[in-house]
Amino acid sequence: MPLHATGVGLVLLAYADRDLQEAVLAKPLRRYTQKTISTALQLRRVLADVRRNGFAISDGQIELVALSVAAPVHGPEDTVVAALSVVVPAAATDGHSLVPAVRTAARGISRSLGAPGAQQLPHSVRRERHDIDHLISSGRPASGVRNRP
Repeated sequence: MPLHATGVGLVLLAYADRDLQEAVLAKPLRRYTQKTISTALQLRRVLADVRRNGFAISDGQIELVALSVAAPVHGPEDTVVAALSVVVPAAATDGHSLVPAVRTAARGISRSLGAPGAQQLPHSVRRERHDIDHLISSGRPASGVRNRP
């Protein structure tokens, strides 16, 4: 399957070394449907999004009826060694609703491979300790907060 038009391909290409990225970007990008990424500029933007967001959604790029959500799997050196994806019917699914499950599964595999970055919960999941929590647990009332019996 082509790197530029599948969820797994986009993830692997986003984290590939610069020489491979440039080789792919230098060649014509085959168009499979009207949704297929077909220009180098468009592909560069998508790869930057994949690196920033940590997932790829390929909606109708190979076949209009298929949607893929993919996430990177990291190895012991925290480099991307694989990608995990799910492919579902495009009409029945919002790809963003699958992102948490796919990222969680990829993170679990990364953890089992010994990826240092996968050993802790992601920041978005960690519970932050807020001042009010500290004040309540210490028994001191915060201004504007009543103590309950």
